[in-house]
Amino acid sequence: MKIFKVTKHGVFEGVGFVTDPYPHIPIGEEGRGRRLVRFPLAARFAESLESTRIERASIIKTRQKGTLLMVEEKDPADRRALVHLAVEAGFRGGAEWTGPKQTDVPCPYQGDPNCLSVRWEKDGGQYCRECGTRLIYENFMHFHPKEGTVVDFPELDYVPGVTVLAMGWRAQGDAGRMGGHPEYLVILQPGTLLRVRRTGRLYGAPPVKYLHWDGETLQFGTYDEVFPPSYEPEEGELV
Repeated sequence: MKIFKVTKHGVFEGVGFVTDPYPHIPIGEEGRGRRLVRFPLAARFAESLESTRIERASIIKTRQKGTLLMVEEKDPADRRALVHLAVEAGFRGGAEWTGPKQTDVPCPYQGDPNCLSVRWEKDGGQYCRECGTRLIYENFMHFHPKEGTVVDFPELDYVPGVTVLAMGWRAQGDAGRMGGHPEYLVILQPGTLLRVRRTGRLYGAPPVKYLHWDGETLQFGTYDEVFPPSYEPEEGELV
């Protein structure tokens, strides 16, 4: 698979790795309000590389412990992409990766043992304000059943064509409370389209961009930049 890293500045081929305490790709960062995930490289693969940058690789699940491990490329014909999603938050803001279109997704309060903040009353019962599911009253608490949907942009775990391998977190400020954003290591199938929305001070940058993998090229930009309208078929009605 080809490997890329995506930041607010664009798409970069390859991704760097570090060797301490063992060869790995850092996803996120260490510190208060932060989370670092070390995605491991096979030691033999790391030793074979001439630099600390990887441009192609494969992922295996080891038989011994079931560890996800990056190894030398096994199938050069694999048209999927391995991508480090690292688009930064705006100043004192955030960043969120989702699918490109709103759809029915699971209510965020599914399984909540005491759904107080979102309930409303009707016909003697209490319901979730988000999805309308009737809550179950037990032991003086209002339990939200694991059912009900809302219309929203789906999280990465629910986007077809996306396999999330690792997730970390970067943050702003000493305590990590000024803002922050997730980082992911994902595998994308050809044809996959993602959306990222940045909040906070963006200093003129567009708040929403899209990422598209067609099996050969990884494109990142506004929707019109990824899918230029100038290349639409010249068929239609006269105006």
